[in-house]
Amino acid sequence: HSLLLSGVVKFDPTTGQQFKTKSSTLSYTQYFAESLIREAEVDDKIVAIHAAMGGGTGLNYFQKRFPDRCFDVGIAERS
Repeated sequence: HSLLLSGVVKFDPTTGQQFKTKSSTLSYTQYFAESLIREAEVDDKIVAIHAAMGGGTGLNYFQKRFPDRCFDVGIAERS
């Protein structure tokens, strides 16, 4: 899955096991998603657009709450 390659965490190169830490505070991604959802609850003009990175940006939470207001435009790269 492309998301797994877009945000690499520490891992053991022999086993591939990822080292994920638990935190009691919100990550920037979680804070962004929750803040955007709160704003969108009071303003129906707010939409979200991402380029195949809903999980990496937290917009997957927005999409669950507002499926008709979240747009995945995919990745379009030019070489």
